[in-house]
Amino acid sequence: QLLREQFRRIPGMSYIEVFMSSDEWQVLAGEIWFDRILKELNAAKLLVSLMSPDSVTRRWVNFEAGAAWVAGKPVIPACFGGLTREGLPKPYSAPQAVNLPGDAYYLCTSVARHLDRNALVPPRFVEGGPVTDDLMIALASLLPDE
Repeated sequence: QLLREQFRRIPGMSYIEVFMSSDEWQVLAGEIWFDRILKELNAAKLLVSLMSPDSVTRRWVNFEAGAAWVAGKPVIPACFGGLTREGLPKPYSAPQAVNLPGDAYYLCTSVARHLDRNALVPPRFVEGGPVTDDLMIALASLLPDE
């Protein structure tokens, strides 16, 4: 959700729709989950895949990324939680990936350009600043408890 909020803070991108399959407010009880994922993937302009040491091996993450890739949509692997772009396995190592939180600015500008938006992207996020700290907290919450 934090990435969604960051994209919406960029002037010219406040209206973009961000679908997160893990968000229970976007996939409702009673919906056919698989059908909803396919519908959203078909409508998507690009896919940002959050890649951690655990998620990189999950079938649904691989399914979503593969579906977007086959459809010719940009797939941006966004690494966190101990996984870096240098450690991505194939085929995730083929597209230009980002390391979060350090590449958060690069991710936002890349998304804006992929969407052909004339967005005014704010200056780089300052390490240790509220955006970076919030991003790290949000990413940490995605990691399984040890």
